[in-house]
Amino acid sequence: MDSSTLKRPFLAAGLLGVVAVSYVASATLMRSSDAGLQATATESDDHSDTDFQEPVADAGLKLDFSSVDFGTVFEGMKLTQAIVLTNSAAWPIKMVGVNSSCGCTTVDTDGKFVLQPGEQRSITVQLNTTNNLGRLEKTVSLYAHERGSRFKFLITLKAVSLPLVLLDKDNVDLGMVPADQEGKADIQIRMMRQPEAAKSEPTVRFLTVPENVKAELTEVPPTEGAVKQWQMTVTVRGSDIPEESVNADIVIMTPSTAEAVMRIPVRAHQHSWVSCEPSRISFGALREGAVTSTVRLSCEPGQTFEVMDVQFHQNNAGLTASYDQKTSSVSVTAAGSDTAGGFFQDSLRIHYTCNAGPRQTLIVPVTGYRMR
Repeated sequence: MDSSTLKRPFLAAGLLGVVAVSYVASATLMRSSDAGLQATATESDDHSDTDFQEPVADAGLKLDFSSVDFGTVFEGMKLTQAIVLTNSAAWPIKMVGVNSSCGCTTVDTDGKFVLQPGEQRSITVQLNTTNNLGRLEKTVSLYAHERGSRFKFLITLKAVSLPLVLLDKDNVDLGMVPADQEGKADIQIRMMRQPEAAKSEPTVRFLTVPENVKAELTEVPPTEGAVKQWQMTVTVRGSDIPEESVNADIVIMTPSTAEAVMRIPVRAHQHSWVSCEPSRISFGALREGAVTSTVRLSCEPGQTFEVMDVQFHQNNAGLTASYDQKTSSVSVTAAGSDTAGGFFQDSLRIHYTCNAGPRQTLIVPVTGYRMR
């Protein structure tokens, strides 16, 4: 089978957006197949797929290409290729229709015309990568009547579509932030290609920013093959972190067609000098009678803490808790099997302050099983 190559220059980037290199990608065009089965039919213009078969070797209609590979491209591109149809027979060939496998693939004709012997006609097929990412393979079908036979000619369009907008990080985890400090992280947002037919200058903007999080967007000189670039700076002050943690999403609007709205999770925890042993309580299998387990709290040298209260999240598992300030310990008691049997779980929440700072929560998972 013969093949030829159509050269198309463009920028390509890795899916992770770490490196973008300029190169020339090729659209590989495959000559149409000559194999097929003989079919006979009437000359009706109806073109249901079940009535048409692959063209036989001596079919008069010839396509110069039956497969087009556009290579690696970016989302939002409209990729086109001209296909020449030739009537190599000594009789007219009636084209009765055209069909595509999806709305992203189009042809510049309704496929209804007659090719006289020796006549050529060029049609243009298009693959639109708007809203499409990853490896694409679509088809266009041409339907023809030829001397009582019905043939369906397939044209395959291929491409690998990369994101238009790339982020060097998809989340921000600032860990523990002391009350008198702030955690900060930067995210680079790169636009790898100018969007086609943009109605306005493409930009990135915030849709929502979580409470207690500060976020700023600044346009910076583009790098790594980008045509436009922004730096997002995310800042969280330790004194602004709520009792348990920051765990929410920054939502941005981008010029991307496939990922116009992007979510960037942001996490941060209050810094604490307090820890507990054990970090979780498992009562195992309980029979009759209550069982008590003790959680001991400790603080690093030179630091102080004060327990405000202890409670359970669900408070429906037959559990009770009390705090002993002298020993800095929490006693957790589970009722025995004389209570409702089966597996139970809850979380002990110890509310405290560290170094007279903001209120914090230490969570201790509690599990067990009551024998029936």
